[in-house]
Amino acid sequence: MNSSEPSATDTISEFPSDSHELDEGLDHVGHFVGVRFDVVSLERVFSYSVPKELIGKIGLGTPVRAPLNNRSARGWVVEYPHRPTVAIDKVLELYFLDNYALSTELYELCRFGAWRYGSNLVHFLKHARSAAASTPYSLQGDGEGMGRANLTNPTTKRSSRQGLDAGIEASEGDAFEAGSLEARQGSDLQKKAAPGSTYIRISPCESVEDTIFELCIRAISMQKRVLVLFGNEFEMQRSNLRLGQMGLSTYVLERGDTKKARSQRVDASCIISSRIGVFAPIGNLGAIVVVDPADSGHKNSSEPTWESAVIAQRRGELERCDLISISGYPSPEYSHQTRIVTKGNDSKCWPKVAEVDLNENGGVLVNSDLVHWINRIRESVVGRDKAPVLLIHNRKGKINRFKCTKCKKTVLCEACSTPLIMGEPYSEEGKNTPNFLHHYEFRTEKAKSDFEKLFPRGLICPKCRLPTPVACGLCKSTRIVAVSFGTTRIADELESILSIKVPLLDEKNFSSIEVESAEVVVGTVGALTRLERVSGVGFVDFDQFFATPSFHSTNRIFGHWYRAARLLFQSGFEPNGESQSRILIQSRDLGSDLLNSIITRSPKSLLELDRNQRKELDLPPYCALATFYGDGASLFSLSTFDLINTDPRFSNVEMISLGEDRYVIKALDHDLLSGLIETLSPYRNEVHLHVDPREI
Repeated sequence: MNSSEPSATDTISEFPSDSHELDEGLDHVGHFVGVRFDVVSLERVFSYSVPKELIGKIGLGTPVRAPLNNRSARGWVVEYPHRPTVAIDKVLELYFLDNYALSTELYELCRFGAWRYGSNLVHFLKHARSAAASTPYSLQGDGEGMGRANLTNPTTKRSSRQGLDAGIEASEGDAFEAGSLEARQGSDLQKKAAPGSTYIRISPCESVEDTIFELCIRAISMQKRVLVLFGNEFEMQRSNLRLGQMGLSTYVLERGDTKKARSQRVDASCIISSRIGVFAPIGNLGAIVVVDPADSGHKNSSEPTWESAVIAQRRGELERCDLISISGYPSPEYSHQTRIVTKGNDSKCWPKVAEVDLNENGGVLVNSDLVHWINRIRESVVGRDKAPVLLIHNRKGKINRFKCTKCKKTVLCEACSTPLIMGEPYSEEGKNTPNFLHHYEFRTEKAKSDFEKLFPRGLICPKCRLPTPVACGLCKSTRIVAVSFGTTRIADELESILSIKVPLLDEKNFSSIEVESAEVVVGTVGALTRLERVSGVGFVDFDQFFATPSFHSTNRIFGHWYRAARLLFQSGFEPNGESQSRILIQSRDLGSDLLNSIITRSPKSLLELDRNQRKELDLPPYCALATFYGDGASLFSLSTFDLINTDPRFSNVEMISLGEDRYVIKALDHDLLSGLIETLSPYRNEVHLHVDPREI
């Protein structure tokens, strides 16, 4: 079995299937197709004959309707021509042709996705059909009559290089050297990237929209289109609005009324979409731009866990178009393209950072240092355009975790072992919330009063939603203390100290009058992409970003820091003109190398730290990882172990147990990993498989 990557010239018959090899002397094979249905459990290919009226209209990847067990079922043509696997007189006939046909390149893209992420081809064909259903017919042509930007004499830099990224150069004071990421033999880093592949690292002072606009102007001069992929919906809508204000003709691919979307006439040179747009049948494509490829929104949350940046790179190879990644916080997985340039000067674009040692404040989050910093920021904006101080805390609610001071353990639900949280009103409207005080004995009335004030509604399990007495499930002690606060508790304490209204940010009030007129607001990291203006950003408990063990933690922290700096610059607070530290970090480990890089405003050292840690621990991009779990994990692990020990091709592959039927497969590169998973395909449906996991 061939484990190498499928190329655009490969035919489907080169990969394992249930059909037989084609007979050169069989004249009628052109009238039969192999169909795989939209049922994941049906891995086999079914044989069908092609009606005369559909001959010439069928191709690989064509969605069809066909009879299956006395009903109509939707499927895709995956083999054509095809030799029937049953007697010819028993082959049924297709009776309906779907209108969403795929091009050869997009079909090969789906095959690559299925191979790369160890998944069923049907999953990716469904994604491609969904993207095609939302793409107007006018965008699928050669681009004749494309919309132009409403600009007078737009200047376009051209060079001897033919790609759209030819005129992009590193700015003066560039802090990153091109190709500085060291490659490892046998790694994906050594593989040839897409034609004209470029990674643009923009500083907080630079605008993403300006870079996209520049690329689109070049595309217009070359009669090409640009596909821009965003991982964050709010950034996508905001960029679309700004590009329109700059005079660029844009179109946003959205799921909805597909008939209306496909029939309307669209003349746009810039097509904007979420990750699903990587499968959109855009004609005359000159470049694919991926904004912030490390953003979690670029990764499909359900299986298969594909990433738009990886699929976009393969599409660039198939359609010979440029791949351009734009980000302020490059991750080693995505910054290995042929050109790495920086726009903006790092020494002038990163704001000063104030630090607060939580150890000196007894671990109290709302402390005097935090309040003093907030008041300084409030005073500094007097006479200027009003903007709130944003406090970031990535836990919602009043109190999120409790600890027993007797046994030093987290208080868990006795039924499901989930950490308990502060109880919310769960009784029917108009009835009193049950009181749990009769469970305990108190030495004094003051102790009883303090206990009732701290736990007015008892504790509740967020999973079972069952109220629980305030006691440790292990030692039954009532000596319970809160060890982590949520955003509600922080807002309540700040309102009491500052004597002002401190609104909480949620999905409904990001643009409300209450938030716009507030001096201080509290929210999670999502607020960094939702708010338009702030006067300061404070990370109330920076250590919580290390709580989840993941080798992506450093890159995520860099992303939060970058978004905070960019938001401040967009709000009109330029770093060079400010003596005030407008970013605050509270931590119990200010001496760490990571936080030292942020406090000293050194993004280069932060990226070097991330790269060196991955290299030392042999983590991506220096290897390829996949995790699997589920009811069939034991059988899958045994099959994997046998294959590693018997097949010399996979002798360098490792399998590591994480406990509780969870395993990690580690290979030198994705060629080896995908070949292993492909060999184990008979057991694939019994487990949940995640290639390139982000939480490990």
